[in-house]
Amino acid sequence: LITAAVLFLGACGDDSGTGSDEQSPTWVLILGGDGSDRARAVLTTSDGSYLVAGSSQDTAGADADVYLAQVDRRGRRVWERTFGGARDDEAYALTSALGAGYLVAGSTNSNGPSDAYLIRIDGVGDAIWERTAGGEDADWATDLALAPDGSFFICGQSNSLVASPAGGYDLFVARFDALGNETWFRKFNAIVGEGDACALAPASDSGVVFAYPVED
Repeated sequence: LITAAVLFLGACGDDSGTGSDEQSPTWVLILGGDGSDRARAVLTTSDGSYLVAGSSQDTAGADADVYLAQVDRRGRRVWERTFGGARDDEAYALTSALGAGYLVAGSTNSNGPSDAYLIRIDGVGDAIWERTAGGEDADWATDLALAPDGSFFICGQSNSLVASPAGGYDLFVARFDALGNETWFRKFNAIVGEGDACALAPASDSGVVFAYPVED
């Protein structure tokens, strides 16, 4: 059994005078169902609580759903939500949306081969909209970044795009408006392994900085 655990530490550093770098957690909260559960991302909200995203199985061996939970600053669960369909779905990244609510990015297998899966939720975890993106084969989003105008970027992997005989996965970056409509989609012929991730950060000129692993 794998559980999704949230561990909170206070201000870092050793105040005991012993010189030890060890620190006991202020609190630990276990989240999830009866099967395997994974926490992939955590976000501090404007009221000082925490939003956790990942995946959860209701029972061992069942297909996973996207799992979201809000935890207050004392480690008490406020709410939890699941999203997805009949097959495996998972969240990998989240961020605050412009104005209110949150954006979640990950993958869904419930419509056939894996697609990038995007969800916008309100402050109590209810879906405002859900979107998918990708081609005819496996695609998934591993990070997202909010732009100043409320649009957002995602990056991820796709073997819908790979043209190289070496196989593997290509990387992509896509931009969406605040309603989740795709504005543009760009691929990069950087063949990476399935477990390799990309990362995004908004740039000062309304663009985005995109980082990904390369082999020497």
